[in-house]
Amino acid sequence: MQKHNIFLFVLLLLIIFPGINGQEIFRFDHISTRDGLSQNTVSAMMCDKEGFLWVGTNNGLNRYDGYSFKVFKGNTNESGIFINNRITDIWQDEQDFIWFMTHDGYYHYFHPTIERINSIPDFLVKEAKDNTIISDIEPYNSNEIWIGLRSLGIYRLQYDAEQTDYKTTRFLNRGQYALSNNNVSFVRRDSTGNLWIGTRRGINFLSKEDIESNTPNFQHFFVDYSFTTFSETKDELWFGTQNNGLLIKNKSNGVYTQKNTETEPLFKNNHSSLLYFSKKEHLYAAFENAGLFCYDISKKDWKYIRTAGKNIDRIYEDRFGQIWITSDKFGIDRYDPETGESKHYRLSPPDRENTTDLERHVFFEDNSDNFWIGLHEGGLALYRRNEDRFRFYLNEPSNPNSISSNIVASIIHDRSGQLWLGLGQYLGGIERVILRNPGFTHILPQQEIKEVSDNITRSLHEDNEGRIWIGTKAGRLHVLDSLFNQLAVYEKFKTDNGWVSGANIYTIITDHDGHIWLGTKGKGILVSKNR
Repeated sequence: MQKHNIFLFVLLLLIIFPGINGQEIFRFDHISTRDGLSQNTVSAMMCDKEGFLWVGTNNGLNRYDGYSFKVFKGNTNESGIFINNRITDIWQDEQDFIWFMTHDGYYHYFHPTIERINSIPDFLVKEAKDNTIISDIEPYNSNEIWIGLRSLGIYRLQYDAEQTDYKTTRFLNRGQYALSNNNVSFVRRDSTGNLWIGTRRGINFLSKEDIESNTPNFQHFFVDYSFTTFSETKDELWFGTQNNGLLIKNKSNGVYTQKNTETEPLFKNNHSSLLYFSKKEHLYAAFENAGLFCYDISKKDWKYIRTAGKNIDRIYEDRFGQIWITSDKFGIDRYDPETGESKHYRLSPPDRENTTDLERHVFFEDNSDNFWIGLHEGGLALYRRNEDRFRFYLNEPSNPNSISSNIVASIIHDRSGQLWLGLGQYLGGIERVILRNPGFTHILPQQEIKEVSDNITRSLHEDNEGRIWIGTKAGRLHVLDSLFNQLAVYEKFKTDNGWVSGANIYTIITDHDGHIWLGTKGKGILVSKNR
């Protein structure tokens, strides 16, 4: 293979496989309302089983096929159709329905085949004081979903294959199958198929046998306790309460024990706000205004974890077993269960921390084990594991290849592994992330550009001296040496008939005598006089 063919082959590989093993971002490709998106504030994204991208905006639900958008919006004249067009979350269930949540607190599911939308709850009377109508959702199996509501009881959805829809049953604190209380905080299926429903007044238990026989006889326990959170370990069930600390049920003998400020000297109060069981079999428990604690199951020992804030918001465990913790303070904490050490990272630039109330972290790990965090006003952060630091991507107004907004509300990848971002505010929209391949050198013919066309390459050629000739859409011809240092830039060419400018060069060759031939679009053929 000739030398110039090898060069072109390598460049072709770069074009076809731009993200192989990439650890850095090469550029961001923008998709916005100019391309058919219904609105530029994107708060949720999801790739379905067919490969469509679903995009939730402040003005409707969008389905993107890679070429065009189809937009779905609410209809205020029909009951059961969603009436709030601000989409806040999207996911797909086992029956391939597309679920989404709207800002008014309702859940909706979309039938892709008939394009019909059902809403949960199925009434439009606003009983809740805020927009938190639904507190929890539990896919019990592929045909059944249980949904807990903040003050409106429980919904059971059972798939009807003949109707290709869900049959809905509602349970309240009255009637034949009564709950202990209508204010539901969690709905959880344990490893044996039993269902546990935490409420403001007690735990409601439903056995697997009762669920399968369709006789939901709820059993009520600890009706004087207000329950907040749930977690399951190998041998125990853990329940968090608002005023009574932690309840732990032993699976083998059914005995309950309690952990609170009287039994555990480390605890500062009894308001349990979060429970999480890690892959390394550590139980993490957060308490209101009192921080986070770790319980080693094997050693039966509690440890306090140092964090920047005392009110823990979320816990995320990455594929390397690191525990990432967000709280009411800016930044994020990383806890290493192997060493027992924690470290705080500042994510948003100090001058941006005053422009937003929360960073609203969005966590995502891609197929190459890159760990990304999207931030509200802090852009996109990539964690460099080897260096134990973050690399930040922020909007640069003068750089059209930079991220278009510093509000990153969603991070996903499609079935091919392509990374996509959902951005907020008027400069937001969707970003397709093009990763840099460390095996290649990126060459910018024009370092500082005024138009995107300045660096769109139309032609490429390596001459007999190893020089690289690059023709761009902007009508320039760049000449580089073998080390890619720029030797010259031609914007116009002197000929026997005068000067030729604006020549969009589509092809370049060197003849046997060493003359350079340029084939242009509309300007004819230009041939160099010198070799």
